[in-house]
Amino acid sequence: MNCLKFFLIFLFLAGCSSKEEETPVSPEEEDPNTSEEEEVTPALYFFYANHTHLEGDYLPYTDSNLEQIRPLVAENIISTISAIADVFDSYGAKITFEVVYGTSKGICEHQGIQDNVFLDMSSRGHEIGVHTHRTADIEKAMQNLTEYCQIPVSTASGFMAEVRNSDTPQASLSEALQSYAQWGIHAATENLVDLDNSTFLFGELCNYEIGVGNDMWEATGNLMFPWKPDYENGDNCVHNPEGDIVMTDHVSIAWMNLQGHPDVLTTEHFDNLKRYFDEALNYMEREKPSKIAVWGFVSHLTEFMLGDQGESGPFTPSLDALNEFLEYVDSYAQQGRVQYATVSQIRDLYLDLE
Repeated sequence: MNCLKFFLIFLFLAGCSSKEEETPVSPEEEDPNTSEEEEVTPALYFFYANHTHLEGDYLPYTDSNLEQIRPLVAENIISTISAIADVFDSYGAKITFEVVYGTSKGICEHQGIQDNVFLDMSSRGHEIGVHTHRTADIEKAMQNLTEYCQIPVSTASGFMAEVRNSDTPQASLSEALQSYAQWGIHAATENLVDLDNSTFLFGELCNYEIGVGNDMWEATGNLMFPWKPDYENGDNCVHNPEGDIVMTDHVSIAWMNLQGHPDVLTTEHFDNLKRYFDEALNYMEREKPSKIAVWGFVSHLTEFMLGDQGESGPFTPSLDALNEFLEYVDSYAQQGRVQYATVSQIRDLYLDLE
């Protein structure tokens, strides 16, 4: 019995001694769960702008007088808009439809104010904006959407077609933005860089410094940081913190020009677009920007229809190629690395984070 007591006492003392002599764990050997959290990569905001027109801004009318509608063309436009929206809806993503003056008036005259495809898109969470190729078209584009369609206009685009051909591009862009501001439009989307750099006139004008920190465009195809162009003082390169229009840049339309401008989009086109999207994700992973960063692309309605005059409805292979691309994008949305947004939502987020 005494031997047993001595043996237990020995074990107890030996245990205490071993605990006192434990080697301290170095910071390098600590459980990783107890170390400081790694810096989180912020989400990339993703948008799609559809320039809702065919080859002629007057379509579905027979000509620029906007008097006689071609019903088949109108129906093909309507069905194609709906088909593209269906693909985006399946991923919970929303489109910014930017509509030219003839398409808006023609479709709403064809369908009626109370029940038209633009009202339907708006009720489904998509947004409606205007698209113009000339500053002179801004007023009728705005009036046709607000009067014939009874649609509130959220965004504007398209003015670069005229600006690029101007002898005074800064002044031309300032005039367009001023016109939209007078209509109460404070979110604009455009592409100020081209993938082949052939028409990047604002590169030289701005000494390749547009907004704040936009040095990634050669890889990503767009200026990822929105800014407020100082159009009131005629310098749209410079960010004006007091400005009232937020510019969001999308990838150049040149992403689809593999062998000239295509009739319809294919998987090959979207594979080309995918590499710019991947570079935007890489930028987010590498730089982890503290401000809102955006990547978006644009196409026309006609690239989802055979022919450019509205002679046919939605082309299924093009919709399938779009779906395949969005499935790829959505795999990153499921990881929290991508956040879907419309152009006006991006503006609101930008202002919230200012």
